[in-house]
Amino acid sequence: MTLDTLMPDAADEVDFECELEAPPEKVWRALTVPEFLAAWLMPNTLRETKSGEQFAFDGQKQGLAKIECEVLAAEPERLLRYRWVEPGSAASVVTFELRPHGDGTWLRVVHTAPSRFATAITMSAANCNGPPLRLAA
Repeated sequence: MTLDTLMPDAADEVDFECELEAPPEKVWRALTVPEFLAAWLMPNTLRETKSGEQFAFDGQKQGLAKIECEVLAAEPERLLRYRWVEPGSAASVVTFELRPHGDGTWLRVVHTAPSRFATAITMSAANCNGPPLRLAA
């Protein structure tokens, strides 16, 4: 499955970049070792960081959703990408890019989701015999 397959139309992105004082190998461990990932993000069922690996983030104890994921790409200390599916939502893609930066790491996190207009829902108007309305979320 490719990013183009998941996002055939325009997409919405959240793009975050920062410099960390830790080397790439330490940042990579924070993203791929289940206990470290749980401390940073939320409890998870990640076993291996390899393409095709399915896992979930489970924030139900914190009142959050259970998010189903699949590793799409993993290049140690460089790139991690996975499909992210929240209940009732279309699949999105989360990408972590790491680059050495001095003694630390430059980290870029991009969460790409199908455009809110591309995933508009169809609803019928109440008490109306007219055609269904298309509403953007």
